[in-house]
Amino acid sequence: MRALTAIALAACLILAGCGGTTADPTATPTDTPTATATSPPTATPTPVSTNDGNLPYGNGSVNTTPTPSPTPTPTPTATPTPTATPTATPEPDPETVVVEGMNQWAEVETQGTDIRTQVELYQTQDELSRVDAPESHTWFLVDVWITNTGGETATIGYTQWSFEDFSGVQHAPDSEAMREKEVDERDRRVMPERTTIEPNEGEHYRIYFAVEYDTDVTFVVEPFGDNDGATVRFEME
Repeated sequence: MRALTAIALAACLILAGCGGTTADPTATPTDTPTATATSPPTATPTPVSTNDGNLPYGNGSVNTTPTPSPTPTPTPTATPTPTATPTATPEPDPETVVVEGMNQWAEVETQGTDIRTQVELYQTQDELSRVDAPESHTWFLVDVWITNTGGETATIGYTQWSFEDFSGVQHAPDSEAMREKEVDERDRRVMPERTTIEPNEGEHYRIYFAVEYDTDVTFVVEPFGDNDGATVRFEME
């Protein structure tokens, strides 16, 4: 019995060895397949539905026209601002203003002749007969000499004159006082609004101002009317 069993086992082993596969050393190895890259799918433009009003959400037709990309706006180029050329300030003409002290002669050329002017005397006065000074004002009297040393007749008048106070405010002669006081108590002739002075003649006149401040004053004399000539300033020293 044991002998039969051993024979059977041997037969099984022989059968098992015959069924196995032995690697052939001469066999040619099979190449590994190369992977092929797959292109990504192309995006399809999103269709835009066209609603014709017949259906709540359109009639089923779509507009497949792709939306155009916006055109970039070119950046404007800044234009440089031209630099302004500085303009030189003209120097004042020294001949346009003549400055003198009180009791000094100032000579200017105007109307084709030479006129010399002097402030001889100035004083304050509280009252004038027949004329009242404005409230808080006092009278300021000025005696002047005017001579014509040229060869032509010149027109002059009290409208050429002004009284400049310490703050720079100019005051014209008081027209009422100038009209009323044609001759004052000292027989001093009041300067007319307009008169003439002949060559080689001189006149002595008085001018009245109504002022609030009578210190640090300056008397200013302009050319008569539209005539050319320098401005004269008589200043207190």
